[in-house]
Amino acid sequence: MATKKTKKNKTPKKKQALESPLKGLYLSLRLKAFITDIFMIYTPMLYIMTYAILGSAKDFRENQSAIFLCLLFYALTHSFFIAFKSQSPGMRYAQFKLVKNNRKEVGFFLALWRFVLWVLSMGLLIGFVAPFIFKFFLHDKLSGTHIEIIKEET
Repeated sequence: MATKKTKKNKTPKKKQALESPLKGLYLSLRLKAFITDIFMIYTPMLYIMTYAILGSAKDFRENQSAIFLCLLFYALTHSFFIAFKSQSPGMRYAQFKLVKNNRKEVGFFLALWRFVLWVLSMGLLIGFVAPFIFKFFLHDKLSGTHIEIIKEET
């Protein structure tokens, strides 16, 4: 009888990361997109509000309505990107887009609702812990959305 030689499974590290129990969540891509969006969209808003409008960091820290306005403007901006392009600048950089579970495009109000759910879930810490316990993001599950990879990393 001839025996087959079995090859050891030598998959690259990137491929092994995608084969983990959390592979469908694409945690590293989401983190890359989140950090990019924070630096490209939210940080300039905070800077303009702090120094151009209020005049100092002390005034910004003491003005809760200014902090809320920055978060609201970021939510609206992010939702517009999702509604019109299915991706924010960070999602485009990370090469994925947001779609409904039925693979249709996400509208503005659903994107805004998803953002509100994200803020609430992260504020209560369940949104941070949920992917490791339930294997899904709470805001995606409640809004009926998921991410779709545009181009696999090579």
